[in-house]
Amino acid sequence: MIGEYSVTWLITELLSVVLFALCMVHALNSDKPKQKLFELVCFVLASAIFEHLGVLTGNYWYSQERFMMFGLIPLSILMIEAVTMYSAMVLFEYMNMPKWTIIWFVGLLCTIQDMTIDPVYVHDTYVYDGIAQGQWNWKIYYDTTFFGIPFFNFSSWFYMTGLYAGLLYLGRRLSEKRKSEKLASAYPFLSAILLLVPLIPTALLLIKPIYSNNPTFLFLYELIALILNCAFGVLLIVKYRGGIKPVSIKKDGFVIFCVPLILHLYDIIVGFGLGIRQSYVPVVVFTVLHMAFLYAIYRKSKKPA
Repeated sequence: MIGEYSVTWLITELLSVVLFALCMVHALNSDKPKQKLFELVCFVLASAIFEHLGVLTGNYWYSQERFMMFGLIPLSILMIEAVTMYSAMVLFEYMNMPKWTIIWFVGLLCTIQDMTIDPVYVHDTYVYDGIAQGQWNWKIYYDTTFFGIPFFNFSSWFYMTGLYAGLLYLGRRLSEKRKSEKLASAYPFLSAILLLVPLIPTALLLIKPIYSNNPTFLFLYELIALILNCAFGVLLIVKYRGGIKPVSIKKDGFVIFCVPLILHLYDIIVGFGLGIRQSYVPVVVFTVLHMAFLYAIYRKSKKPA
């Protein structure tokens, strides 16, 4: 710790600021700078709304021992979530997949990233006021979890990021079709606010059965839902794999390749450096899977588009 503040939590905050700032620079250098920047910033708002619901409904809680807070949520968490989604959305523009598939493409990539983040951040604990606290802390309803995290967490993240990306594409299309500057300026904010509309029914069907308190039923339902959600995303990528366009390394390479890699490497360093045994398997397995996919994209991108 530095005084009473954990070193790794401080590094997380600094890392989140740096990556978010670099993604902002990328957005400002894009073809539609104002819109892309507003999309990135508004995802912080969307994520904050979503995370507050998770905290207020008692599913988990965040340690308040941070320098930067957005209500009850550490701002670093929101910014890391935002750059993860932003990276996946930039890559999707090269995939030549039907626009409706963005929900599952972005959702899947963000979930794979989250599968190395969560096991580290949850078990990266420090003692405050006599209580061992992780960067956030889960209320566990059943015994068998994903290395200490309920399975519904990943399906929730899958559809939160995917549906927000889908709403953004819908907003872009409507603003272009109507040639409306007002709508072009407003749709990122509207997407953040309206995200709950498609997310609530999705949650009831594909994330978590809130009508049951049976631990065994919850475990099986959430596990099967997560497997099906990820499997559908994988099938879509396999189906449309032939349409991948070469990535412009100079323009988008950092956001597409380096942002996910930096986050994975940070998880590996902290997980193994602090001896967080719960994180060993997921940080290795899902980093390898994610990087193998991105390497396949990179191999197609030796000649910039």
